[in-house]
Amino acid sequence: MQNMQFFMILTVVQFLAVVNMAISIWIVTLIKINNVVLVVHMKKQLERQMFIFH
Repeated sequence: MQNMQFFMILTVVQFLAVVNMAISIWIVTLIKINNVVLVVHMKKQLERQMFIFH
């Protein structure tokens, strides 16, 4: 019985670790996507400003 409980706790811990990793990867991916969008947006803004100045 105690062995079963230990196994269940181990499974829950592993599951939480996997979920935590997935969330971390997801957040990193989101940040990267946001950075790319931001850079593209900034470039477009800069190009527009350059166009106006010239």
